[in-house]
This record gives sequence, C-alpha cells and structure tokens, in this order.
Amino acid sequence: MDSESVTHDALPDGLVVADAYGNVVLTNDVAREQLGLDGDGGIGRPLRDVLLLRDRDGTEWWTMHRPYDGLVNRVSFTEQSWILPRGDEVLVTGRLVRAGRGGPVSRVGVVLRSARGRERLDRERSDLVATVAHELRSPLTGVKGFVATLLSP
Repeated sequence: MDSESVTHDALPDGLVVADAYGNVVLTNDVAREQLGLDGDGGIGRPLRDVLLLRDRDGTEWWTMHRPYDGLVNRVSFTEQSWILPRGDEVLVTGRLVRAGRGGPVSRVGVVLRSARGRERLDRERSDLVATVAHELRSPLTGVKGFVATLLSP
C-alpha cells in the first residue's frame, strides 16, 4: 500500500476522485464502505456507476450535477443532502479541477460526509435556542406580573 492511499484512508469522510474521462481513479476506505464497493473499490469504473446517490425525490446525483458538462467556469458543487443506496443520508460536496481557466474538466473530486454529525449539531443548536428563549421568558413573566399589580387600581 502506497503512502498516498494511506493518507486518503485516514480521512474521516468518503472521497471519490474521477479522471478527465469520468472513470474513478481513487476511493478511500470510508467511501468504499458508504457506497458498498467491494473488490476494486470502483477503480476504473464510470463515476456515474459508482456514485449511486439519489435525493428525496429520487433524482440521481449524476443527472442533477452532470460534472463534465455545463458552465466552463463551474469549479465546485455546493453541499447537499443525498441518500446512499442503503438508505443512509450523506452530505455531498465536490470540486471540478479544470485544465486551465475555462478548460475541460480534468478531475472530479467528491466528498461524502455522514449527516449524523450535522443532525446532532442542529439538534444541539435548537436545544440551546429553546433554553435561552425559556430563560428570557421566565424572568420577564415575573416582572410583567409585578408591573400589572403595581398598575392595577
């Protein structure tokens, strides 16, 4: 095993890289596990056949993004939620490497991050906002009651 693959396998997120022809040239351990890739890990196969992701409406990732087509100044994909073949949700973002400014795509890099961490952060943030709102409301309710008592005839 070469040092490059060891480095990619140390990443906490799934990584898939395809060449200028749309064939996968690299997958790390996390991506292979997320995408259910055995044996060759998808190496040499078309990116379209390896990234079998769908949104909640059933639209394929490939159909939505068409990484080798579109605007010549496009260099990335914004992070979006996608569903893996086994049903888990992942946050997917990517980058297009071009052969010169406005040139053809020479590499496509896609990162797949588990959505569990994001869900936890969102839940914690919501809990914090609810707690702060409650703490602010509680003292104001008491003050409001005292003011009403003072103002009553």
